[in-house]
Formats: sequence, structure tokens, C-alpha cells
Amino acid sequence: MDCYRVGGKVKAKVKINKEEVSFGHEYKGSEEPRRINLNDLLKRSKEEKAKMKKTNVLVFSAVLCSAALVVVIISFL
Repeated sequence: MDCYRVGGKVKAKVKINKEEVSFGHEYKGSEEPRRINLNDLLKRSKEEKAKMKKTNVLVFSAVLCSAALVVVIISFL
């Protein structure tokens, strides 16, 4: 690693060899970074909202059934 100073800022150059890379992911070299697709993000958001809505309906109906069951049990006592 070479460090040098340019106008009050310290800059560094790092040389990476493919064989010396020892951390968890693969060396990608000069591959172009993948861009985020907005349509994919919107689709994922809609799917997440639908899943949360389904979960909320199930929880609400379970609470409502439990409350109705408690009322029925108390009314017969």
C-alpha cells in the first residue's frame, strides 16, 4: 500500500493480487458494478406489503376469534 499526501488529503493506492485475497467474497476485478433496477425494487416492495397485509389480517382475525370465544365462555358462566 502506497500512501501520499495531496493538498492536505492523504491518498492511498492498494495493489490487490487475486491469490492474496483471503476474505469471504470472490475478487471481481474489472467487472462492471450491477445497477439497481427500480422496477425490481417496486415489485419487491409490493410483494412485501401484500405479505404484511396477509399477516395482519390473520393476526386480527385470531384476536377477534379469541375475544368472541372469551365472551361466549363468560356468558355461559
